Amino acid sequence: MSYRLLSIRKKYMRLITNTAIFSLYGTIIKAKPGLRPAPEQSIIETFRYYGCEENKINKIIQKHKSYNKNMENIMDLLQVDNKKVIYDKYNETLDEILQCNDYCILHDNYTDIINNMYSNGLKYLCCTSDMTYTQVAIIMNRYNELRFSKIITANNRLKPQPAPDSIYHIMDKLNIYDYNIVRIGNTVDDIKEGNNAKVINIGVSNDNEIRNELTENGADYTINNLYCLPNAINEINKKIRYNIINL
Repeated sequence: MSYRLLSIRKKYMRLITNTAIFSLYGTIIKAKPGLRPAPEQSIIETFRYYGCEENKINKIIQKHKSYNKNMENIMDLLQVDNKKVIYDKYNETLDEILQCNDYCILHDNYTDIINNMYSNGLKYLCCTSDMTYTQVAIIMNRYNELRFSKIITANNRLKPQPAPDSIYHIMDKLNIYDYNIVRIGNTVDDIKEGNNAKVINIGVSNDNEIRNELTENGADYTINNLYCLPNAINEINKKIRYNIINL
């Protein structure tokens, strides 16, 4: 083997994924089975407070969309004038809901899953959220197991999804590259954000319809839950190593 080819192989061995960026709510944190996700429940309670019938709200809410996108859609259809007042009420309601145990449940065996990933080469664990800093803090204070190298919330997100700014910010702060990252999310905007940042996307949902929607919008892989994540990332790295070995 030539020295040049050996150098190329050594250079590209860095192309393994060593950073996982999660969408916090919907992948790591969920509501109790049978309950709506906390942000969705907050949307319903907020508009119910302002006199909107729940069946009308349900017709507008789309499960695969981000919660902020659903909020905007409802306000546009209801021709809301003062959106700030609505958002303030929504955030106040969500703060209260997240303090209820049933709406803020950590994924089963989360610590074991993450330790498995660390043992297989994970270096950085990060998360993004459409929630405010206060709401993310409520979740973090509830679970000591949640430790992230970088957290992006609604307060320090420069542009909303699907703009890739949050991922770029993490890349800049941790001095990593797009080829090091796996983006794990449960909404179409999560996947589009990852595509815009040119990173590998993994969609997570136990709903077949949503998984198909995520795939149609560019998810490289879809899995039912986080139990499947370590194997998915191992498969990604195997493919990368195979391509390197066969240079």
